[in-house]
Amino acid sequence: MTPGNNTTAASGLLQRLSTGVGRSRLATLIIVMLLAILAYGRIRLIRDVVWDDNGWLLSVYASGDLWQFLNTGFVEARRIPLGVFTYGFLGLHRDTAYFYLVWDALNLLTIAATPLLLYLTLRELFPDKQRLALLATLAFIVFPLDYTLPYASGINYRLGLLSGLASLYLTTVSVAPERVRPVRLGAALAAAAISYYVFLEAAVAFEPARLYLIARRRHDPAASRRVWTRRTLTVAAWFALACAPLIVYKLAYKTYGIYAGIYGLDPAFLLRFWDIAKAAGHFVFSDWFILARHFDAASGATYLAGALGAGVAFVLLRRLATASPLREPEETRRGREMAHFLALALLLALPPALLFHAFNRPISWGMNSTHAVLSQAGYAMLLGAVLCAGLNRVRQLHRPWLTAAMALWIGTGIFFSNLNTDQYRKSWVQQDRFWRAFVERFPALPERATFFFDVQDGALYSDLVNYYDFEFQLNLLYATSAEPAAFRRYKAYTAAELMEPRGRTPEELLSADTIERLTHLGPDRLQPAEFIVVRYRNGKLLVNREITRADPGVSYGAWADKSVPIASSSPASYPLRGKLEFAY
Repeated sequence: MTPGNNTTAASGLLQRLSTGVGRSRLATLIIVMLLAILAYGRIRLIRDVVWDDNGWLLSVYASGDLWQFLNTGFVEARRIPLGVFTYGFLGLHRDTAYFYLVWDALNLLTIAATPLLLYLTLRELFPDKQRLALLATLAFIVFPLDYTLPYASGINYRLGLLSGLASLYLTTVSVAPERVRPVRLGAALAAAAISYYVFLEAAVAFEPARLYLIARRRHDPAASRRVWTRRTLTVAAWFALACAPLIVYKLAYKTYGIYAGIYGLDPAFLLRFWDIAKAAGHFVFSDWFILARHFDAASGATYLAGALGAGVAFVLLRRLATASPLREPEETRRGREMAHFLALALLLALPPALLFHAFNRPISWGMNSTHAVLSQAGYAMLLGAVLCAGLNRVRQLHRPWLTAAMALWIGTGIFFSNLNTDQYRKSWVQQDRFWRAFVERFPALPERATFFFDVQDGALYSDLVNYYDFEFQLNLLYATSAEPAAFRRYKAYTAAELMEPRGRTPEELLSADTIERLTHLGPDRLQPAEFIVVRYRNGKLLVNREITRADPGVSYGAWADKSVPIASSSPASYPLRGKLEFAY
């Protein structure tokens, strides 16, 4: 750009600022980010690891190097690049005091940058629909499909979406009807490759939407359809070549070991109507009804955030309803633009959801809400269109109550995002109560032991279910050395494993002398006769024969029918306990 062009651009910017257009847009974006803080800011209050975090951290602490870690599941799942990232990320928990700082930074990055990328992409694609682009950005923030923000090892889903949207934005700005900017296109290819080779293989589902936006950008009314098609496919071919090796690899080489068969392609996936119904419910706020059954965990801050969010949203919506758009295309073009907008929204929302469904990972509640992450951009566009239609009615009918109703809807979304955070907080508190009771009962442990845990903590997102939920915390609490080879001295078998056996009935397991199972750390042979049985209900912890005395009919009574172990009164030094963050 020449100095003269620079001067012209600068004067144009100053003119826009002097007329208030730039200031108005900046103020609007600040309001949107304020809503994001109200929806997700309290996530920094949680310093806990949940679900698979426990499993992968158990592997990190028990692995002497990267290759050992990769062989605890990522090789079997055939996702080695993601394993390298996970080892570096979770390794911060073992090797530094900065794990939560980095995790918070990544969460902040995805919360702020991802909707911003959607906004920039839509503004570039639909310059006459700036209000619609802004409302889609607002919907992206306020109405999440992913309810697992405190799930650290699920960060790859959000980073996959971030890099995928970055690729779509770079694709948008790299192509024009008669030219392609090769540097920007190369950056778009790199971002796409990172998204589906490193973070999230399902990001290949963005390719139909990419083809659509390339076709839109390359369209020239003066050119023939043949020329338009050739120009479109010339660019799209690069992305097809980029993702083709991944698709061939995933179809040719199946997962094995502990992950054998869980990602199998089901040709009749569209016939699984119940899974489709659950996924559809997830898109129409059915999760709110699940969360609403747990209002007891709602904090005062949650109600305040929802109320403030509704107030801020009302101010924003009133601003948008009364302000004149920068451009007003003719009525015919306006309808055609909206049709293109909705078509792109559906291409962003449906292919990712269908891909997860086809590979037996349908969208549903809890951890499986991560499977909806890639659909978030298209979903936000659809909800943005609903908000825009409402604002158009406000402008036509001059009905402030309709603005208030939309603001209340937004405030409700912020309320439930905070209520979701409260559920994780409750899980953390309940988990702490259990482990405090356990440490009080067992100030020290023998050199090695195997526990059977039957724990009910009353949390919606219970973190005391799988063997690794117990083993990671147990070994961290009682580690006498930071050496990986000495880390997993204590093993756990759980009531969930007993009630969901693989190949054997619960009755067969209860009468077996040996229980064999496959874990991330390899095969285990457990001896039920050696179990130390622990039962936890309503804050009360019972061990071995104490359980059978309190409940003579308990199904695992034969395992518990032994004397209560005597705890040592002189605990050893436990150097890794400082790695645990406590809720209170």
